Amino acid sequence: MLTLRRALVPCAAPRVAMAPVRLAPAVLRTREVRVMWSKRDETLANWEQLRSNPDEWYDNRTRKTNPKAPDFVRKDDRAVALWIDGRDVPTWVEELLHDLDSRQVNRRQQRDSESGDERGGRGERRSGPGGGRQAAEAANWEALRSNPDEWYDNRNRKTSDRQPDFVRRDDRNSALWLDSRGVPEWVDELLAELDERQAARREQRVAERAAGGGDERQEGGGGRRGAEELANWESLRANPIEWYDNRSRKTSDRQPDFVRRDDRRAALWLDSRGAPPWVGDLLAELDAAAQARRQQRQAERSAAPSTPELEAKRAAEAANWESLRANPEAWFDNRNNKQTPKSPDFRKKDDRTQALWVTSYGAPEWLNELLSELDARQGARY
Repeated sequence: MLTLRRALVPCAAPRVAMAPVRLAPAVLRTREVRVMWSKRDETLANWEQLRSNPDEWYDNRTRKTNPKAPDFVRKDDRAVALWIDGRDVPTWVEELLHDLDSRQVNRRQQRDSESGDERGGRGERRSGPGGGRQAAEAANWEALRSNPDEWYDNRNRKTSDRQPDFVRRDDRNSALWLDSRGVPEWVDELLAELDERQAARREQRVAERAAGGGDERQEGGGGRRGAEELANWESLRANPIEWYDNRSRKTSDRQPDFVRRDDRRAALWLDSRGAPPWVGDLLAELDAAAQARRQQRQAERSAAPSTPELEAKRAAEAANWESLRANPEAWFDNRNNKQTPKSPDFRKKDDRTQALWVTSYGAPEWLNELLSELDARQGARY
């Protein structure tokens, strides 16, 4: 019987079609480098923009009423501002300011010449788009000339150059400025007449007060107010310690000269019509007492034992005064624009912590000569 044997043949593994493998391109990782744009770079860039295009900026140097307000503000973005006394001021800022001042002077001269040409033909000027405003201003000047009692004279009372010099009593919207382009040619004569009227009225009030007119006025309709004012003057005379003496500290002529410590509503003005005739003697006594207290404090301070901290402070102040004397350009002169009487008169440009006061006890003896030199430099510059 035949036995069939099947040869065991090894079977090959089945072929499986493999999809082609695509290798992803290598990802190149680049290192990110961030360019830091500091506040100083931004400030210097703004100064460069002001230098290249000054017409795109507001020049507020002579118009700002707050010393902390910016000197230059961008017209299309009020958030972009520059300060002359800033920390990141370029070295060429003085040249830039000189160029801007020259531009303003040239523009002012050009406007004056144009206004002079326009005054030759007032009919043509009034026929233009601003003729109505100029006609109203001319009418207001004529009204002030004919009836000056209907206008407030604020020349000596205003605290900002932007405030008007004359305001109509019955209409506060009617105002006049002496630096306006529409000022008439006879304005100097008008101002001289107004000054003479004020001087005559002042002399008349003094004469009435000396002759006892104040008592007659107190007995009239304003007697109660006059009696209260006289009582305050008597209180100041009897107890000057109970009053604040603000004569050397007030920043406006409208602020009172004396204020009662326990009642701020009780105030006194030296130019008041109800001031008594003996006020001059009272002021002399107050000044003498203040001088005596000042000398006593200075003597006590000099007699007090000196400490290393005090000596270091005095030496630093003396060094600052010498620095101001040697290099005044490195200091800000804030005498004419300081916001409060307690603010420093001089401050160093590169270090705001270094400050000087003219009223300091450590002021040198040659201070008055230095201040005269600084005033002469400022007058020659402007």
